Amino acid sequence: MTLQRLTIAVLILSFQATAFSKPNPRAKPKNKDSSALEEEEAAKPKVDKSTSSYARGTKNIGIAGRVGYFTGLLDYGAEAFWQIKKELSVGGMFLLGSESLNKTNAGLVSKGGISSYQFSAQSRFYVMNNFAINGGLAYRMISATVTVEDQFDSSNFVTAGFDANSIALNASIGNHWTWTNGFTVGCDWIGWQQVISSSYSTNVSGGGFASSATSDALPMVEIIAKEVSQASLLQLLMVSVGFMF
Repeated sequence: MTLQRLTIAVLILSFQATAFSKPNPRAKPKNKDSSALEEEEAAKPKVDKSTSSYARGTKNIGIAGRVGYFTGLLDYGAEAFWQIKKELSVGGMFLLGSESLNKTNAGLVSKGGISSYQFSAQSRFYVMNNFAINGGLAYRMISATVTVEDQFDSSNFVTAGFDANSIALNASIGNHWTWTNGFTVGCDWIGWQQVISSSYSTNVSGGGFASSATSDALPMVEIIAKEVSQASLLQLLMVSVGFMF
């Protein structure tokens, strides 16, 4: 009897040891020690959140005002763009510029002015952090009108004008900085506009004894209008200030 009890006790102990040695599926894994966690953190790539590249990656769209020399005039305008990824944005821009003329010389009064506007679709590719290469397609129109009249009798005058229209390719390089709060500022230092298609129209009229000069003025206006419509232009210091969302 004692032997039977002893045998049963041994079996019970063996069963308990086997049962407790099996892993408990509900048991939580042990926490890693601090050194292992530090090694894992060190292995992760570091992200510098102070860079323009990081800030652009957190935004989707942007708007900015622009000012600079593009058509030989001081141009003002604005742009809107979509930040596809931190290295690339696409958008549109318009620019307006004008300059007036009013002077008197040798009894003749010259007055008038020149104006320009252009619309463009463009893309901006970022190299490294904030250096950018820009390219796009633009429609440009430059208009000018000049009236020369007798200082003492304005009925004697000649008026000449033209509209020069162009489709051109734009290219420029610059730097654009963006902060995580959305503020963005930049400058396209230098660029070039290459005309690929052009057209123009002219208008010459006159009054009084000066009306006879219109036939002489027309060929000259035609030459100027053609040259302006086909002119490839240099862009300098196009500054932008805006905000990204």
